[in-house]
Amino acid sequence: MMSSYSIGQMFLRRLAFAIRKWYTLHLVVSIPLLVLLLPFRKLVESFRWLTVRNHLEKGVKELRRVAHINGIKNAEETLTIEYVKSTIQKELDAVQIKPSIFQLFHAPKVIMTTCCFSFFRNADSACGFSNFGNWSCFCCRHWFCSPPN
Repeated sequence: MMSSYSIGQMFLRRLAFAIRKWYTLHLVVSIPLLVLLLPFRKLVESFRWLTVRNHLEKGVKELRRVAHINGIKNAEETLTIEYVKSTIQKELDAVQIKPSIFQLFHAPKVIMTTCCFSFFRNADSACGFSNFGNWSCFCCRHWFCSPPN
């Protein structure tokens, strides 16, 4: 994730060096984003969002369309509003049980991932701050200080 951000920053710097006028650079960067955003107007909302917003008929219609795209036969007979309401009620009843945050740490993979991320983050910070422990040695080894006489 961080490398893609850095690559984007390098690309933007090179693009800014090539295109000197700021308004031209702004257009060159913005127009592709606008073109990529146009298809999102055609996307429909998710079934869950439509049912939460009380658009159940539209949600069932979109669910049938997706079932047809996925090749499920008899979706019109199976996916009725009554069936969807009963399924939603079952899911709402299951959501009423509030899990504790401590249940997250019962999973060994979550514990291992958290420990590894914590170790690497702290190791990175320790490497960065360890240079400041000995100021005389720090100043002698860097280019911005004059060498000792």
